[in-house]
Amino acid sequence: MSSLNDSLRSKEDRAKELLLILANLLSGGLITESRFTELGMNVLRSAATDALELTNQSVRGRLLPQAETAITIALILDRLEGALESEAHDITATVESEGLEAVRQRITQSAWFSVWGSYGAAIKRISQLSGKLINWIVVPDERVCEVCLANEAGSPYTYETLPAYPSHVSCRCTLNLL
Repeated sequence: MSSLNDSLRSKEDRAKELLLILANLLSGGLITESRFTELGMNVLRSAATDALELTNQSVRGRLLPQAETAITIALILDRLEGALESEAHDITATVESEGLEAVRQRITQSAWFSVWGSYGAAIKRISQLSGKLINWIVVPDERVCEVCLANEAGSPYTYETLPAYPSHVSCRCTLNLL
């Protein structure tokens, strides 16, 4: 599971990098808001697709059929598209009023959710198809939050009882099929 997490983090980092490049181009007036949204959605679509494919390849049990994968990606991207359009509209103003770091944080959240939300959706659907239970695993250190500790304590879950994953932005937990 560690190599899967490393691969997913790599996809997340690449998506963040590309979105930040687009944000810099937008704030510099080199691309339009609609072009930022279009290119940004392509970045997130690619990250979500890669995350689902990586999860499918590394998880034992029934794999998501192509149609299921496409539906899962569509649902995730639908949630992100409105946020990205809003992001494009606000980027120039945000850079001027709050600085580039505020834009960087918002873009980081979009990239993070596209990857980890895809992973969670894939694990949940594979659980549904295979009947396997899902184990919630925290990173056992001083930064773990009470919500995640409670989620781990409630393990294992069925696909129907699994709490929302990820449970919050920058959640470091992982899911494992039993």
